[in-house]
Amino acid sequence: MYYFTGVASNNKPSFDTKFVYDNLKHNWGVLFFKSFDLVDRNEAINYSLIVLNKRYFIGSKIIISPQAGTQLNQIGTIAGPGTDFLTNLSINYKFSKNFSISNDAVMQNLILTKRAN
Repeated sequence: MYYFTGVASNNKPSFDTKFVYDNLKHNWGVLFFKSFDLVDRNEAINYSLIVLNKRYFIGSKIIISPQAGTQLNQIGTIAGPGTDFLTNLSINYKFSKNFSISNDAVMQNLILTKRAN
């Protein structure tokens, strides 16, 4: 999960939480993710994500899920420098009920900054 990649480069303890709401009847969902640096509130690991997604099924094995949302960098403020919009495209192949492989393409900093990631 790409949400945790910042923690791998940070040597301070952090706490992450993730809330997911899935509307299975209409195949859409909402994700909220928040990461806290437990030592320093001014580190880059203090951020949150809010993402909406929609699932499209191709047969019974392939799920394509475009996602759009925002990343709020929270270095001292609710939405500090680096806050921007993001998109994600997830393609998931289900081998069985309990095993699948997913390929995600994440595109960040799409609107507010001049350098997209």
